[in-house]
Amino acid sequence: MRSMENEETSIGKSNKSDSTEQLKGKALGPAAESFGKEIAPLGQKFGALTNRVGDLLVRQLNHVVYGLEKTSAWIENAVAERLRGVPAEDIIEPNPRIAAPALQALTYSIGDETIREMFANLLAADMNAKTKSKAHPAFVEMIKELTPSDAHVLKLLQKQSPSCI
Repeated sequence: MRSMENEETSIGKSNKSDSTEQLKGKALGPAAESFGKEIAPLGQKFGALTNRVGDLLVRQLNHVVYGLEKTSAWIENAVAERLRGVPAEDIIEPNPRIAAPALQALTYSIGDETIREMFANLLAADMNAKTKSKAHPAFVEMIKELTPSDAHVLKLLQKQSPSCI
């Protein structure tokens, strides 16, 4: 008997649910259909914009990856050269707050010899236990902001008065 009552109750609920859905469909159907037609062009525009933004971002990432590939061999050799006379026990892991942004910035400056050399000197100083205290994370940002002319002037000043720089 109980199962028959449950069936009747569930049938009653189903009928109420079906009639509610039909009522919603009759009331909202034309409005929803009209609204859907109004908003469809926006969806197409938004989709096109999303694709364009994605393409631009991926294109920039391609430059970064290419730059990293191009600079990785150079920076390894340049830093190794600067650390050649340093005892092995004094060569330490670089500070990621210096190494990561310096390597990233180097990808944009690899074509400028003076700035490129400044990044190599900073990384080598950071990897030498005896000079690590002189390598500061802010130097990466300072070097990044230099123009090639600025870097050349600093290089000339260093040659004339090595103790000031």
